[in-house]
Amino acid sequence: MSFLDLQTKKKFFISRALRVVIGNKEDHEQLKASKPYVPRSTVPRKAERKIIEGIKPPALTSIPYVKNLKLARIPKKLQDAISDGSTAEIIERIRSDFLPPTLNSQSLARHFKILLWVEEHRAQYVELFLPFLSLIKHRQDLERYDIPDARLKKGGPFYL
Repeated sequence: MSFLDLQTKKKFFISRALRVVIGNKEDHEQLKASKPYVPRSTVPRKAERKIIEGIKPPALTSIPYVKNLKLARIPKKLQDAISDGSTAEIIERIRSDFLPPTLNSQSLARHFKILLWVEEHRAQYVELFLPFLSLIKHRQDLERYDIPDARLKKGGPFYL
């Protein structure tokens, strides 16, 4: 519900947080988590001992590319907005100033273009301004997907 301050002619809202269970309460109780989610603990990585170069699959060499694509530079306004501030401030700036208010078929390309530029900026920032942290940052991003004690199996001519 909105209210109007008659002296200042400004609208204001009073809101409260509300938690609601939609559906059958018994089903909700039966399907809820049995224990709190605990993220998988990270396992220290062992350094790679020997890297063996593989053969490029034919799909990577079958199309003769005529020329390289032009660089899609990050717009200056977006670059400035994501270069300074805390993560929370940057996220809020991106949401309010750059991302479309709704995600639909007309705004989808713009939405993901902005997200791609933000990710590119993050990678460039780490490499250009913190070169000693570059490998550590990229490695940490990849380590989120590590599966401890996973075994790799040969699966065809392009696997070692």
